[in-house]
Amino acid sequence: MKVCCEGLLFAMIGLSPVRMSYCQKGNTLILTILMLGIVMIVMIILFIVYSLFFVQQRQQDRSEKIAMTAARITNYGDRAGQMNNMVALSRQLVFNSRNAYHETAQYPNLDSFASHLLEESREGAQEVDQARKQLTQLTIADLCDLTKNTNKPGGGDFGWVNLGWVMTEAPAIKQLELGCVKNVDSNVAAPESNRELWQADTSQNYINPVSNLYYGNMLLSLPEDKDLTFKISSLPAPVNGTVSPARLTSDADFKSTMRLVENGEFNFGSCEYLPSAVRLNSSVNVENFFDRQSRHTLAVSTTAAANGASPRP
Repeated sequence: MKVCCEGLLFAMIGLSPVRMSYCQKGNTLILTILMLGIVMIVMIILFIVYSLFFVQQRQQDRSEKIAMTAARITNYGDRAGQMNNMVALSRQLVFNSRNAYHETAQYPNLDSFASHLLEESREGAQEVDQARKQLTQLTIADLCDLTKNTNKPGGGDFGWVNLGWVMTEAPAIKQLELGCVKNVDSNVAAPESNRELWQADTSQNYINPVSNLYYGNMLLSLPEDKDLTFKISSLPAPVNGTVSPARLTSDADFKSTMRLVENGEFNFGSCEYLPSAVRLNSSVNVENFFDRQSRHTLAVSTTAAANGASPRP
């Protein structure tokens, strides 16, 4: 009876038992192929997503490397720290020469000699300020060279990445700002042994009373020589002989004083103080193997501070 029922069922649908078996096997094969296709598609999507995360991390690493290189340039060989010390010493010489000129005014034989010393100190201060400006331009030129090397075809030392299914071009510096880290004093200690100058600077609020260091990025004018320029830049001072290393820092702690690169183009302008930190925005174009016509841009912002000043010998 069971056999008859099965035969009647197959007859009603127009299939023989043998053909029904073949259909079941075919459906199973089709389902297997579909499942394998879905698994392959999911794996490809996961590979693409992973590749994008990898490329983004790689872009972040390269951006940090470029920013650290730029930050080290600003105080290469402790040139910014030494210049700050020269400015401070030149200023102190002018102040002392001015006091000596006043004290010898009542002695005719010493008046011309004191006047000569005062003029020499003032000329020296002008030469130091000119050297400071030249050092600022040298630093800007070195940063321009870094930008050109990074943005040239091939990416210089920061080349492209090819993973087969995802490829990126070399990173390019789109924006580069020069400045300093907020609330960082200069590396120059106030001359406590020169009581008159120390008291005058304290009354002008030039000195941080906690650290006894001159504030950073400040014009230190002298009362009777206001035509002279004495600019001290912000730079970490050594602590117990230990020099602060170059480091990455937060964008919120950065204070911009000049924008050197804007939209990939140089924007030459004036930089009032020697820079001790940089902030750059870099971008990289990403394309995948499956859609070569579409490109995506990854942008990264990174801020880095220069190494601090070395101890004075």
